[in-house]
Amino acid sequence: MRTSRLLYYLNFSLTRYHECSITIACTLLIFPETLAHQFSDRTIATLAPLRQVIQSQSRMLKANPRTADWLEYAEIKTTTTQAMASLALMNTAEANLTREISFARVNGKDLTSVLQKMRVLTARTS
Repeated sequence: MRTSRLLYYLNFSLTRYHECSITIACTLLIFPETLAHQFSDRTIATLAPLRQVIQSQSRMLKANPRTADWLEYAEIKTTTTQAMASLALMNTAEANLTREISFARVNGKDLTSVLQKMRVLTARTS
């Protein structure tokens, strides 16, 4: 049993039951983001820069590298670096995807296969 001070003159004792109920309430109401939801958000954050890179690559390949037009495509490297940084954040969550217990449209194994394909895509664009 723990004793915690809510005010300087009142002593309240919280039982294990109350601590668990507070934890569950915080999990449901304050911190509702699951790992699968976080992974989906990071997938979008990774694919958005990659989309820009893929769209500009066809124009870059048509440009002459000996002209000033070629310098416009220096942003491709920066955008690819942003995508790789987002992908590194996703790698940290990969180990826990199969362990999470939540209801989602896809499970952890599906998200892991998506992550493997995204690694290949990012490696090809860099």
